[in-house]
Amino acid sequence: MMTECGPVLFVCVYRPADTGDSECAENYVATCTYITALCEDSDATQFVIAGDFNCDFGSRFYAYFQNFIADNNLCMSDSNLV
Repeated sequence: MMTECGPVLFVCVYRPADTGDSECAENYVATCTYITALCEDSDATQFVIAGDFNCDFGSRFYAYFQNFIADNNLCMSDSNLV
């Protein structure tokens, strides 16, 4: 979407759920990496990354999610929405 501030990239995500095995953790990290690459390759000046992150506070994936947010200079909203 083009705005006065430049292009905005909207990304709808459904992150892999934690099934307890190492493959699901690898898939979660790979998804974070894919979204980061998508944003880096885009000419967008702003990003909206929304959807089901399958990552509650204290879950096994929470540290990966926090790193993803920090590495991409993102902010999280509605973290308490259930």
